[in-house]
Amino acid sequence: MNDYKELYETNADFRRFVDKAMNDHGWTLEEALECKTLQDVGDYYRKNTSEKITKIEMNAGCGGC
Repeated sequence: MNDYKELYETNADFRRFVDKAMNDHGWTLEEALECKTLQDVGDYYRKNTSEKITKIEMNAGCGGC
């Protein structure tokens, strides 16, 4: 559960998802983080945020000046 608590503290998307579940079900944070469905969502967020961005392309300016 500690890994999910750390993810809750560091990932805003996961935190919003967990907060909604706590509100909907009247759970404490500890109860929510024991839920298998929320753990699966946490695993999804962890996987998608751990992928490295290898190239960032940025086009800035007025385009024709």
